[in-house]
Formats: sequence, C-alpha cells, structure tokens
Amino acid sequence: NAVAAANGSTYAAVAAAFRAQIVGPGGSSYATMGRTLARARFCLAPSGDTCTTSRIYSAIAAGCLPVVICWQKYLPAFHEAVNYSAFTVFEEAASFVRNPVALITRLRDMPPARVAEMQAALARARGSVLLQVDD
Repeated sequence: NAVAAANGSTYAAVAAAFRAQIVGPGGSSYATMGRTLARARFCLAPSGDTCTTSRIYSAIAAGCLPVVICWQKYLPAFHEAVNYSAFTVFEEAASFVRNPVALITRLRDMPPARVAEMQAALARARGSVLLQVDD
C-alpha cells in the first residue's frame, strides 16, 4: 500500500498490474516466471520450510545465479559432487532482515568478471543438478 500511495496509484491498480506482468497476456504463470528468471542475472531464493527450496532449482534451470537467503548453511541436492559455492550467493537471513539493501549493494557491486565466472560455473554444473535439461 505504501508503494502504491507513493506512486499515486491504488493498491488494486498496482496488484492488477503485477498480476498482468506475472501471468502475461493469455500465458501461463510458470512460463512467464521462467522467462523472467532467464532474463535475470541473480534470482532470490529465500528459504521456505528448509533452506533448500525449488526456487534454487528454478533459478539454476533458467541460468540465473541463485541468491539463497537462509538462517543456516544449506545442503542442496548432490552437494557432495557439485560446488554450489562457485555459482550461488549465500546470505544469512538475519543479516538480510537487518539490512536488505546491503545484499542489493553486494550484488550490484560484484565485478562483471566474477559474475561471468559464476555464470560459467552454473552452466557447467547445470546438467549435474537438474533431472532434465532441455535447452
């Protein structure tokens, strides 16, 4: 509501615009989500019941660097064989709650060469993490 009020819009108008953007004209929300993730450099993957959520794998499938926000170290699938730290950004939940802007700053300040390195590592690991990879 505060964002809508600051922009001179109603909450209903902002919510409708958001829904239209997520689903797209006549499209599936999953397809739209996949396209959105594929255009992003970093994808937030906040924890759910556990630190390892489907959001991590959705990001990996889309070629987007996962930004895992969790209260503890997470153990994703195949962690013994895949070096997730080569392509994943980890942020403690407590730090994120205290200062979410610090994470945004950290991601924006990441050198392009480091981002490219992480993207290459993600591309190499993708087939080892996902059950099916169709490009």
